This record gives sequence, structure tokens and C-alpha cells, in this order.
Amino acid sequence: MDNILEIENLKIKFEEFQLGPINLDIQKGEIFALLGQTGAGKTLLMEMISGFYKNYEGNIQIFSKRPIGIVFQDYALFPHFTVEENIAYGLKCRNIDKKEINKSVEDITKLLGIDHLLKNYPNTLSGGEKQRTALARTMILKPEILLLDEPFSALDIATREKIYNEIQIVKDKYNCTIIFVTHDFNEAVKLADRIGIILHGKIRDIVPANKLFIEREDIEVNEFLRMGKQNDKKDLFDFLKNYMKELLEENGLEGKSICIQAKGLSPEEAIGITERKDYPILTGQEVMLSAEFDGAKGQAFTSAPCEYKGSIQDILENDLLESEYDRALFIAALNALTNRLGKANKTIHCRNEGPEKCALSIREYLMDNYDIEKIALIGYQPAILASLVQNYTVRVLDLNPSNIGEVKSGVVVEDGKEVYEDILNWSELILCTGSTICNGSIVDYLDIDKEVIFFGITLAGAAPALEVKRLCFTEETS
Repeated sequence: MDNILEIENLKIKFEEFQLGPINLDIQKGEIFALLGQTGAGKTLLMEMISGFYKNYEGNIQIFSKRPIGIVFQDYALFPHFTVEENIAYGLKCRNIDKKEINKSVEDITKLLGIDHLLKNYPNTLSGGEKQRTALARTMILKPEILLLDEPFSALDIATREKIYNEIQIVKDKYNCTIIFVTHDFNEAVKLADRIGIILHGKIRDIVPANKLFIEREDIEVNEFLRMGKQNDKKDLFDFLKNYMKELLEENGLEGKSICIQAKGLSPEEAIGITERKDYPILTGQEVMLSAEFDGAKGQAFTSAPCEYKGSIQDILENDLLESEYDRALFIAALNALTNRLGKANKTIHCRNEGPEKCALSIREYLMDNYDIEKIALIGYQPAILASLVQNYTVRVLDLNPSNIGEVKSGVVVEDGKEVYEDILNWSELILCTGSTICNGSIVDYLDIDKEVIFFGITLAGAAPALEVKRLCFTEETS
């Protein structure tokens, strides 16, 4: 693939900060992310690409026939112009025929879903609508290179997800190359083909997006990436909190004192009397937390049991990033709430013969729907593993030290942290326990370049909001 941008030994100094030396090639048609902390130099580098500065050392070569477009973090819309006038401004400055301008505005606004806002002014728009307007104003000029300076940072997570899809559509429609600046790891992985990690004015590594979290010899980069994982988890839990708040508002429950009761269940209460005796809940490695709201029950597997009676509003105030106790309580409560509101089913665990029947149903489902040989099972679940190995080559990942290295159904349980990247490359499909949501490790299996199917009851309430596939063949109802 040909390069559209080549940077060689680029340097520029502002007071005590120096950017560079930077060496970077951007390929035509790719989406490239500059990922770094505030003050790392990523916006400065993008401004240099766009031609804001001339007093630098080194070379910037751009191989494009069409213009460069840029969308700023604050969108920079003209407040006294309507949406239509903002979008058409660049074409009017070029003295383009009015009919052609109108047709171009119509096309781009329909593509971005803002054609109904043409007569509105910026102060009446939501964050997502402002972002789409700024993007339309830039794309109407048909740039060959599009530069985005953290344009999604002010948007809520749900709006960002929609914008990400629209960016891909715009890129394909206008055949452009996109370079965007971000400090959001999830955003970089989701949108980019390649990612450049920039720290202290230097690009320390350039990797394919699906290789971002591989371990490196560079200790500082590894620490930066670990911080990113924490940020991804925070975004996830903030998103789920907002989802719960929206459910309460939509159903007229906002502001009302909604009582949630929760308790840890004994093994027999949780899964009954089973033929297999090696389930983690029977060996003391897991506890089932059960919450109840208005007669509906929701459960979650966790290592942090609790007893709770209080309002759902108090649960929403808890710091889910810091405490697995609070996360498990929140997830169980979400499962109970979504079940009661008809948004989720199969929110309580099957009992007695149920787990083994469920494992057989999962295998039958996979055999009926996928032509594959290699499956990665994320989270040791003995009945599912025993069922899968009859027809598939299986590798098992787990985070519990007491399981790692043990041979289960002829398969050695591997360390989920150490072989993560290897598993992504090796597997044809990933079957992941929904319990990963309670420790936050679920972020490792969301929006990755691999088919992922979650299983179990823990993810019941969150699965529709996260738009992930979940298998659960429990016969229990709540």
C-alpha cells in the first residue's frame, strides 16, 4: 500500500518541551491513532501535519491531490450560523454553484443523520449533533486526509459508539485517510488500523490495533498501557451506570426509593445437588450473589459475597472500579432490574442437572452454527470444558491461581494474563464467561478482532446494552 504521508526526523521545540525526532509513515486509506497522555505532543504533531507551523527541523511529505480536513476538539462551529450554513461555508468560500452546494449538504447530512437539523443553531444541538455537524462541514470538502483532534472526548459512551460507526462509513464513502488524536485506549483499538504510542514527545511504538496490549521491553510504555486498561474499565462501568439510570428514567422510577435486597447463596441454594463436584462454587472459589427487586431476581458469580438491603440509588453511588464487592452488587441488581422490566431473561442460575444440560446445549449450538476447530474457553467451567473437548481443540484461560497449571478434562489451564495475545491469534472463536464483568477483565474481550460469545447469567442485564452475544440455556425463570 502506498504512503500518503511520510515524516522523517521531525523536531520542534516550545520552551521546555521538544517534539521528536518523529519518523512516521501513514498509508493511504488507513485509520491511524496517535495515542498518548495529555501533554505528550500528539496534538502538536497533528497541527504540524496540517501546516500550522513552519519553524521545524526534518521533513513532512504529503502525497495527496485533495485538501486536508481537520475537526477540532471543541468543533469550532460558527454560533451565528445554522447547521446548514456551517456545513456549506467552505463550499461557498470556493464559489461553488448553489445547486451543487445544496446537493452536497443534502448528501452528507443524510449520511450522518442530521438532515433534520439544518435550520438549527449550534447552541440547540447535543454533543453528538455538534460533532456530526463539524464532521459534515469538513467532509463536504472531500479531503484526502482527515485529522481529528480528540473530537469524541466530550461525548457520552453511547453516542461515541454511534459516531465510531459513522466515521467508518464516511471514510469508505469519501475514500480518505484518517489520523486521529486520542487518550482513550478503547477508542484507539476500536477505530484504528494502527496505533502510534506517543510519550514525552516521541513515538515509542507503532503497532496494529489488535496488538496494542502486548508486553514490551519498554517499562514506561507497559505502565502507560496498564493505566489504559483501568480507563477502559472505568468507561465500561460508567456506561452501565448510565444504562441503569436510563432504565429508571424510562420506566418512571427515577427519584423513587427502589429497594434492592442481596445476599450470598450457599452452593446448594445456587446450583442445587449436582453430579459433578468440581464446579468452582462447590470448591469455594466462587460465590453466587443473588439480588431481588419487586419479585424479580438477578444473580452474579463473584469472589466477593455480601449482604445488602438498601436503595438502587445508593448502589449507583458506589465506586465500581475500586471494589469487586460493589461491582458484584451492582451487576446482580442490574440483572434483577432488567428482568423485572422485561429487558433481560435467564438471570438466575440453573440447578441440579441444569449446568450439564446447558453445557451440552452450548456445544450443540456451536456445532450447528460454526464451522471451526479451535475454541478458547475464557474462565474454567468444568461441564462446558468436558463437553467441548469431545468435538473441539480447546484451550482454557483463567485468572484463579489455584486453577492455573492444573489439567482439566485433558487440558492444561493457562494464565489468562500471560497468553492473552497468543490466544487471540490461535483461536477461531472465544467462549467467554460473563463473570468477567465482575472483575472488569471483560474489557479484554469486547470489540476485538475475533468472534466472541459470552455465556452464563452474570452478563444477562448488561449484554443488551453492550450489544454482545450471550448463550444461556438455563431452564430457570425469575
